[in-house]
Amino acid sequence: MAAPFQQYPASSFGSPYNATPFQVSFPPSRNVGPASIRTVYVGNVPTDAKIHDVLDFVQTGNVESARLLPEKNCAFISFVEPAAAAAFHQRAGTKKLHLGANELKVGWGKASAVPATVLHAVQQGATRNVFVGNVDDSLTEESMLTDFSAFGTVEDIKIMREKSIAFVHFTHIASAMKAVAALPQDMRYSDRRINYGKDRCAKFSVAAPSSFAFGSSAYAPYGPSPVSFSPKFDRQPNGGRVGGMPGGPKPNGAGVPMSVLTAEGNRTVYLGSIGPDVLCEDICNVIRGGILSNIRYLAAKHIAFVTFVDPETATNFFNMASTQGFVVKSRRLKVGWGQNAHTLGGPVIQALSSGATRNVYVGGIEGVADVDKLRQDFSEFGEVEMVNILKEKNCGFVNFTNVLSAVKAVENIHMRPEYAFAKINYGKDRCGNPPRENRNHGHPELIEVVRLQTRLDPHQEVNIRVNGTCRCPSK
Repeated sequence: MAAPFQQYPASSFGSPYNATPFQVSFPPSRNVGPASIRTVYVGNVPTDAKIHDVLDFVQTGNVESARLLPEKNCAFISFVEPAAAAAFHQRAGTKKLHLGANELKVGWGKASAVPATVLHAVQQGATRNVFVGNVDDSLTEESMLTDFSAFGTVEDIKIMREKSIAFVHFTHIASAMKAVAALPQDMRYSDRRINYGKDRCAKFSVAAPSSFAFGSSAYAPYGPSPVSFSPKFDRQPNGGRVGGMPGGPKPNGAGVPMSVLTAEGNRTVYLGSIGPDVLCEDICNVIRGGILSNIRYLAAKHIAFVTFVDPETATNFFNMASTQGFVVKSRRLKVGWGQNAHTLGGPVIQALSSGATRNVYVGGIEGVADVDKLRQDFSEFGEVEMVNILKEKNCGFVNFTNVLSAVKAVENIHMRPEYAFAKINYGKDRCGNPPRENRNHGHPELIEVVRLQTRLDPHQEVNIRVNGTCRCPSK
């Protein structure tokens, strides 16, 4: 079978991925090509080359289809986004591409629109890469090639035995759509997880998000101020519970998209110079922009490692914290990258894709447990970061430092008699709330004490938030 899809010609696209993320930018020019063209022509392809060999050079965005014409020694690569096509075209024009002894020729194909059915599926997360979970020894590359070829031309197959997962890249997104729709009804795959993975050609996507994808359409990645913490993080209309399901965890398919969970990139951000009086809870109170799979706080060393679920949100958080500051208890922390981990572990992927978070919702706790008891009981399953009780809603939230600890708690807490009739579910990870702009110069929820020289007693103190919300005493 073709070489593993992680391997790319390093000479073609700059520094390796664990260095500074590769970004493509280019000024408007008549040489870039019309904005509507998303198909790139690749000529002088060796007769014995495979489409996999050609796609090894592509790293700028999702590919909608790829066609190799051996008799004409050429290939056509149609991207989902014209910007990705333009980036690849420009890169190939500035740094020559060689396949074997041949220097590849790059030009423009004809303008065309993405088929409506494919475009709709892409908007729902479809790619040409099919993720297969629960892979055992009965599946081999050869057997999977036979099975998947029934839906279209297969470009690449990669089995990761240590994680019991596999990825199958088709040459067309439409073929992947057929496979994802049909395989769950196939007896050989009915007990395996089938979903979309990240297109290997989108390793360095040029489509910079205009806003964070995790909640705030108006928030730019590089806002004018550091992130801040609102104490109302759990006070959602349904009590902070995800999906409003009181009886158990969310069903399969309601969690994080597989394309995010299998995306490559550094997910872990290093935080240093943490104050001696800071708790893990204090750090999580300030982290915003993306849900976490794990946070490891080494208080004795005054450092922490924060692992996001999505490498893109990790990059957004890193960039914002580096340029605008990340403040915990009035101290600006040092920010860097942790050890590069390209993929999440298999159990973590399974948990997150099924709707798990670090936060466990516990309903019906009146007369059952208080903050101390919840912390003590749930610590049996892992390190607890924070416990919060909403008495008016008769519920509580137990936030773990690791999502797998939350999974253990959800699956086993009912075994304790006092929780036999409690409503257990996953709650919302507050770290996934969108960052909020503030004008307090890096001091979240800073309160200024002022003396009003108006109708109130000039010696009476009134608390006023910096953002202008006045908390005046009743007259």
